[in-house]
Amino acid sequence: THTSMRVPAPDELAGGPLGTARAPRAPGKPRPGSARNKAASVRKRRITLGAAAVLLCAAVAVGGWLATGGGDGDGTPQDSENSAPATP
Repeated sequence: THTSMRVPAPDELAGGPLGTARAPRAPGKPRPGSARNKAASVRKRRITLGAAAVLLCAAVAVGGWLATGGGDGDGTPQDSENSAPATP
């Protein structure tokens, strides 16, 4: 099997009339051939950032809960001053 491939001319490589890889463009203008849907990409970015924010808040909440001693499993209160004595 033989495949043919077009080799770009030197003026195309240098950003000539047919080359768009290095063609100058005005600042702030999109590149030629950029046909991506901006609304979809903005929506996708917002969803990603929202999910990251929710995960960050959950991690902070779990870390705070563990730091305040919410994870001890003995079940007895730490302040036993007002509780009944163990032996009568």
